[in-house]
Amino acid sequence: MPRGTPGYAHDSDRELTPEGTKAMGKIAKGMRAMNLSFDHIFSSPFLRTKQTAEIAAGILQPDHAIEYNEHLEPEGDREVFIGELITKCGGEDRVLVVGHEPYLSGLISFLACGDDSLQIDFRKGGLCKLEIASLRLGKCAVLEWLLTPKQLKDMR
Repeated sequence: MPRGTPGYAHDSDRELTPEGTKAMGKIAKGMRAMNLSFDHIFSSPFLRTKQTAEIAAGILQPDHAIEYNEHLEPEGDREVFIGELITKCGGEDRVLVVGHEPYLSGLISFLACGDDSLQIDFRKGGLCKLEIASLRLGKCAVLEWLLTPKQLKDMR
């Protein structure tokens, strides 16, 4: 549902629209066609983001647990989130992060550049791959690719 939809006291309670649910199913099937798998799936606890993560996990890895993290909320603290990743994930772990914009673009920029200077047009349902040899705060990643939702849907 769009931001400001009547009937939702908090933005965190908004659901995915039926169209968004259908689109995410197609996107997840595109991810499956790429043979993607993950060691960890982290999601914002907002309802629509939980639903997005559940769709992806259900198609990619049905038995995989999703870890909900308050630091992935729109006003979350990316440095605390990165610190938690450092604690929970090994050097070779593949991680899927499901969150909100502009938070995700800022997280990508921070990991790739060490600041917010990288301008990314990261769409709802988009996917990017960062290669990280050693996760730390600041510049530590290389942006390998960025796919739009349309590109992912076309991969099915």
